[in-house]
Amino acid sequence: MRSRFVIPPIPDGWFQVAYSDELEPGQVLPLKYFDRDLVLFRTEDGQAKVLDAFCPHLGAHLGYGGKVEGSCIRCPFHAWRFDGAGQCTEVPYAKKIPPKAKMRAWHVQESAGLILVWHHTGEAAPPWHPPEVPEYKHPEWTEYERLRWQIRTRNQEMAENAVDSAHFHYLHGTSNMPSSQAEVKDHLLRVYSATGMETSRGHVDGWSRASPTDSGSAWCASRAWSKPCW
Repeated sequence: MRSRFVIPPIPDGWFQVAYSDELEPGQVLPLKYFDRDLVLFRTEDGQAKVLDAFCPHLGAHLGYGGKVEGSCIRCPFHAWRFDGAGQCTEVPYAKKIPPKAKMRAWHVQESAGLILVWHHTGEAAPPWHPPEVPEYKHPEWTEYERLRWQIRTRNQEMAENAVDSAHFHYLHGTSNMPSSQAEVKDHLLRVYSATGMETSRGHVDGWSRASPTDSGSAWCASRAWSKPCW
């Protein structure tokens, strides 16, 4: 049966794999993303790095027992050491490093308290990077909430949700049926929706803006503004 999805299950884009404050310098975390086992670690100078999880020597998972040394991570099995680019830099009991002793390194960016990893089906380098979020840690904006769900879906459905303004009224409780406008520029789809909410202080008019990527909501920033209610 033909799939109703016209894009790959995992689009090309930036994906959050952790929060920045979940990873201290010298800490190692095992990850499972993009149907692959990965290892996330923070170097002693504070840089977040992501590699394929399995050592090219005998396949040990560096996310379990791997140790950070400087800017590298050492395998728990035979103590081979790899830098953040995936290159083996030391085999402690050998004088020569095997030329194939490499691991895939993933592009990483930290922004607005998020650790993001670039996924591309052809392993191409990222042609764009997520913008800074000026509202993050700004005193005039509230902190965002952290919620986690495990759902059976694809990113295409998440992107379609951004232009489905009718559900704002019935699901999210807006007092009006929001009107939305969408625009596409380069890799970004931006959706603007005029919304109204009933609060404990009365009716509040406002609007929201969502910016998922055009290949799916691999990276999505949502903002909501409201007029002050006295």
